[in-house]
Amino acid sequence: MEGGTNAPIFVGAIVLDDAQTCVEQIRSQFTISLKNDHGAYKRLLKLFAPGLAQQKAGTFAEIVAEDFSKFMAVPYWVWADAHAEVVRILTEYRDDNELQFVWPLLKDILPNCDCVISGAQLQIVARVTQSHLIPSFASAKRKVYLSATLLDDSQMARDLGVPAESVGKQIKPNVFDDLGERLILIPSDIHLDLGTSFVITTMKASKQINRVALVPMNRERGKMGGGRCNYRSGGEYRRGTPTAQVFQRCFPGISR
Repeated sequence: MEGGTNAPIFVGAIVLDDAQTCVEQIRSQFTISLKNDHGAYKRLLKLFAPGLAQQKAGTFAEIVAEDFSKFMAVPYWVWADAHAEVVRILTEYRDDNELQFVWPLLKDILPNCDCVISGAQLQIVARVTQSHLIPSFASAKRKVYLSATLLDDSQMARDLGVPAESVGKQIKPNVFDDLGERLILIPSDIHLDLGTSFVITTMKASKQINRVALVPMNRERGKMGGGRCNYRSGGEYRRGTPTAQVFQRCFPGISR
């Protein structure tokens, strides 16, 4: 990074596929997150206590009581007044895992950051990411951004440093009627009557619409259509009706 001890690697071209996800990842690199058991969290909470209590005394008391669902943003004037002390506190912990890599990116732009505190953690986030601090990225001769679901192209200029004239000349389709994001619904969480039998019946009845069922076990997979479905388990396919697929254990953590 800029100002670091290692010489930057200069590259000719960088391709960012799934650019909207890249934006989120870049933002996370410009975010300090401290759990409530971290020494800096406790000291910063004490530092901001008067300003937070003055804003919302009840909510602040719940934050002190470690209620993870309660949070407050540090007022901008309190944050500005405490800048020097914030720098001093965080510098003491700069070698901790939580700060080791992100502190070099934020240490000189803290006035342009926001701070949010909850009962569980504290976050300091740059309002605008500073991509120019990464020389290999900033100096690349060509940058190619690919995205099928980027609804807000101002992110390109704000967070990736794309010149405004380039944003205006992007290659894009004339019609955006298919632009959107994935939506996964769990029927049983919507209504108690929409259980497994409802899903099975719906999957079997649909002949014209592609559908996907995520199931955790072989016995559930079989209920979704027997030999009439394409099954995928660990990359193995078995041929059947081309409009239905049942993915079994392709996504860790699925339990419904």
